Amino acid sequence: RATPAATSPSVLAASAVSGPPPSSPLEGRGPGVATGDSAEDHEPEEAQDGCTGGGDGVAPSAVAAGAEANIAAAAPEVTAAAAVEEKEAFVLSEADMHTIRVDIPRTRAGDSSFARPEMRVRLEALMTSFCKEERVRYMQGLHEVAGVFAYMEAASEAATASPTDPPAAANPSSAGSGAFDAAACLAAFVRRFVPCFYDGEGFVVLHVLLLFFRQLLLYHHPDLHNQLEEAGVSPIIYATPWFITLFASRTPLAVLLRLWDKYIVRNEPAFLPFLAVAIMAAEKAAILAAEEDEANLAVDRAGMNSLEKLEAIWAAAVALQQQTPKSFAVRMSRVLGRVKERCQRQRSSSEKPWAESVLARVEQERRLAVMPTEVIAH
Repeated sequence: RATPAATSPSVLAASAVSGPPPSSPLEGRGPGVATGDSAEDHEPEEAQDGCTGGGDGVAPSAVAAGAEANIAAAAPEVTAAAAVEEKEAFVLSEADMHTIRVDIPRTRAGDSSFARPEMRVRLEALMTSFCKEERVRYMQGLHEVAGVFAYMEAASEAATASPTDPPAAANPSSAGSGAFDAAACLAAFVRRFVPCFYDGEGFVVLHVLLLFFRQLLLYHHPDLHNQLEEAGVSPIIYATPWFITLFASRTPLAVLLRLWDKYIVRNEPAFLPFLAVAIMAAEKAAILAAEEDEANLAVDRAGMNSLEKLEAIWAAAVALQQQTPKSFAVRMSRVLGRVKERCQRQRSSSEKPWAESVLARVEQERRLAVMPTEVIAH
């Protein structure tokens, strides 16, 4: 079992607590009020025009600038008093609390550290605090991410506590008072690296991530992509846990901490689809050899279950990125940035029409766009 010293979570703690850089699209999120703009006004320019490739030779930055201008028609500012009142009024529903309590025993069920009552109390306090502070409904998968930070906080406290100290989780209000502040680290990590938890019921960020993953898989491994399509194995089935939890689901803790350390140091959200494609490529031979009715099982075996496999997949992902037109990463970063910003500013009353408009456009885009100048350079 991994310990903080063995897996160097100090990078996680230091990087997460520092918060997003000024250019982060998730910087300064706060409550907003929806406007009565039409769905077309809310649709990202990249999702409307850029996804067809910008074949007239327009630079990615120019396409992105158009999208920023289009999406930046934001909701009016909220007064400080209204913001405080709205934040104080936010409470988790009974249904959300029930789901949280159901998910807690599922969190790393094979690890005895997570079966202890004090760890479960700590995890419930951490997840409810996150949802209330960030003003989001609970989304399944958060328990996988929060569990890592709860574990690190418990390990930090155990390393610094004297034998006579009572367990910190016996008093949930004391959680986060130690050297490692799980609540602050979790919030900063989610904002920067796993923004799907801010997605709302439209799941726009998730669907956009899956779109770019599908394009990348088709570009580099068309045979694998096409066989899975013919077998009816959709990325939304097997890749959704990867993108929602940043591979926390079903990845051994020691491997996951090493992966997150590397991912934080790289600090490049557009790298996520390359990792996902590299994972699929590592199982390509087995997936292609599987019978059509066994394709799901073959894909289900894809993952990173050892440090050696992590290093191999990471190196393969880096190589994939170097072999991919640069406009792909630029366009993905711009699209995701504007979509995430818009998701933050939308209230639930007007989010649905905007989300439906974007997702309808996303469903029409199947292939990676390559600009004319890149074709010549390639």
